[in-house]
Amino acid sequence: MALHLVGLLALVSTSVVLAFFLPDRFKVMRDALGGPWGHKLRTLAIGILGYLATLLLAFLLAVVVSGLPYAVLLLGVLAVVTAIGVTAVFLELGRWLSSLVGAGAPPLAQLLLGILLAFPATILPYAGWAAAALLASYGLGAILLTRIGSGKPWSLDALQE
Repeated sequence: MALHLVGLLALVSTSVVLAFFLPDRFKVMRDALGGPWGHKLRTLAIGILGYLATLLLAFLLAVVVSGLPYAVLLLGVLAVVTAIGVTAVFLELGRWLSSLVGAGAPPLAQLLLGILLAFPATILPYAGWAAAALLASYGLGAILLTRIGSGKPWSLDALQE
């Protein structure tokens, strides 16, 4: 029980700090998570494919002995990206819940509502891993679709010069 409480406090503190550092980017990512179910499933599928590609690359780097430090670095970056993605998902869940009850909650309250809504599902035995994986994949999909919240399309135009 104490371990779950520590995990919840770590999740809240990390999400709050991230939201204060990148509010404009989180708005774009949060808005990308809304929409019809087809868009949501597409976002989830993109996130799952993103995780699979990243983990495959980390595995391939780890197989090559000289690539092991890069594999560790890649997994560290993936952990940071996962924290950003789940924070965007928590913001969207909180916004959805506050609009469902008709309350105009401020963004920080929406974030806390989203965490309190999602966290219990992640600590369930066995099913918690699946819930956490779905939340993280959905968040990574939003990150990839919005180009880390910039809202600009993916392009190589900057390399044209």
